[in-house]
Amino acid sequence: MESVRVLLDHYAEPADLDAARQALAEADVDAEVEGGYRKPTPGEDEGVGDEPEWIILILVSSTFGAFFVRFFGEAGADSWKGLKKLAEHLRDSRRRPTGSSIPPSPPHVGAIEFRDQYGNVIKEGLRHEGSAGHDAEYIPPDEFWRAWDHISEPDWSALGGWFVIWDYQRNAWAAFEPGVGSSRAVYWDRSAERWIDYEMHPVASFEPEPPRWERFKRRFQRRY
Repeated sequence: MESVRVLLDHYAEPADLDAARQALAEADVDAEVEGGYRKPTPGEDEGVGDEPEWIILILVSSTFGAFFVRFFGEAGADSWKGLKKLAEHLRDSRRRPTGSSIPPSPPHVGAIEFRDQYGNVIKEGLRHEGSAGHDAEYIPPDEFWRAWDHISEPDWSALGGWFVIWDYQRNAWAAFEPGVGSSRAVYWDRSAERWIDYEMHPVASFEPEPPRWERFKRRFQRRY
C-alpha cells in the first residue's frame, strides 16, 4: 500500500497544518502531516537547516509513478489535473497577506517538493531571480503537470538522490547529480528506455526561461 508523509517547515502554524490536511483530504490523499521541518545546511544532517521560506515536502513510500497512479489514476484522461489542483491548494494554504509579520517573508517564496523512496526530488516550485532582482514565485505551466503521465517510464532506481526536472525542449524527464564539483546531467530517452548523458551542460533545456545552469546548480547545492 502506497503511504504518504507530508512535512511542513518550522514556520507552519497549526492552521497551516490543518489547511494542508484539508487539501490532501479533498484530493483523497491519505497522508500523515507534520510540521517543524528544517532544510539541511551544507555539511549537516537532514532537518537542521534554516531558511526564510516555506516548504511542503511530500514523501512517497515507493516511486513517483506508484504515488501518481494510486491517488490520481492511470496516465491519460487528464489525471494530471488532480495533482495540479492539489499542488495549487497546498500552495494557497501557505500564502501570507502582504505585510504579514508571520514568516516566511516574502510570503510568496516557497516550494512543494516530491521525494521518492530512492531520495530523488521533483520540485514543483523553483526559486529564481525575478526581473527586479529578487526572489520571485515560479509556477510551472500545465506542461509540467502533463509530464506526470510519463512519470512511471524512467528507471528511478538508477539515480538515487538526484534532482529531477522536466526538460521542455526534449519533452523528457531530466535529472542532475547533486554534490560539489558534479556536472553530470541525464535525461530519459523514451525510445531507448534508459538515461542518456547530456553531451554538455543543458544550459537552456529545463525551463522555458531558465536561469543560467551553473547558478541553478549552485542554488540546489546550497539547499541540499
